[in-house]
Amino acid sequence: MSLSLNRCSCAGAEYARITRSAWMRLFPSRRLYQCSECHARIFGLKKEMDALNWAMTTAKFFAAAAKPSPSGKSRF
Repeated sequence: MSLSLNRCSCAGAEYARITRSAWMRLFPSRRLYQCSECHARIFGLKKEMDALNWAMTTAKFFAAAAKPSPSGKSRF
């Protein structure tokens, strides 16, 4: 399986943290992630990947909140 330093191009994907190998711990600012769509492994910067995950989950939350409920009542 290949390892990339840049994130994949999957739209709307979430990235899950997975356990790093011993040699990967030599780079403390990077973490190992796996894409939920294409299952690519990304050895990305923690700050960038956390910001990307936050943006994706926030967008999904607000998209779900914007949908009208079947009963016509507010969801909140």
